[in-house]
Amino acid sequence: MVAFSQRSYDNWALATDSELVEATRQGNMDAYGELWIRYAHVAVKLGQSLTRCNAEDIVSESFARILRHLRAGKGPTTNFRAYLFATVRTLIVDGSRAKSADTVLIGDPEQLVALAGATRAPEPCDVADMAKSSWNSLGERDQSLVWASAVQGYRTSEIGVKLGIPTPQAAVWLHRARKRLRTAFLTAHIPATDDPVCAAHRRRFAPYLQGKCSAPRRMQLDGHVAACSPCADAFTAARDVYFRMAMAKPPRAGTHR
Repeated sequence: MVAFSQRSYDNWALATDSELVEATRQGNMDAYGELWIRYAHVAVKLGQSLTRCNAEDIVSESFARILRHLRAGKGPTTNFRAYLFATVRTLIVDGSRAKSADTVLIGDPEQLVALAGATRAPEPCDVADMAKSSWNSLGERDQSLVWASAVQGYRTSEIGVKLGIPTPQAAVWLHRARKRLRTAFLTAHIPATDDPVCAAHRRRFAPYLQGKCSAPRRMQLDGHVAACSPCADAFTAARDVYFRMAMAKPPRAGTHR
């Protein structure tokens, strides 16, 4: 197997799935991050086609489960995508979808700080400021939705009743509110720059990591990151925050009584 440098974003992007799996088994989280970038978005689409529960949470749990298997010397050796899809289906079939749907990936500012504290990012006071800024960037409805779910422990159906809207609509609103909070928190970790070219590319970091970049823009960003050391460092830090947010398993809020 080719020896890939942990800091070489380009090399990990060129590695085969089998090489990434083996590197992950040996403890390299950058390699697993590349597998996430390659397959998380298609796994979410699969989940959405199979259940009305939160597919992103199910995919996050699937990646977490596979990571535990790899660290234990088990899990896939070939065809990671097929193994991931099978794990998603298993979670949906065996009832883990309920657990995944109740998992709070991002809640109030204190939970954001707890998650971000595990990264190699800024000092705690800076992270707290980022969390507060991200929370304050949300509209009143988004704050109410996330607070009701993450802190008060209301289920989506209960939120729908309180708002006088159907449960599916409440689920969509909550999903969008969580996504906006995650995006705001991720963006807060991307350092500003006076270079207009670098600034333009850094504005695309969040969409890139969330699978929202078009193929041409992704190629442009890949090329820039490969040639610009400051942006490569900024991207690596942003990817780490994004990946840890997605993989984190903070305590679930208790069900409202």
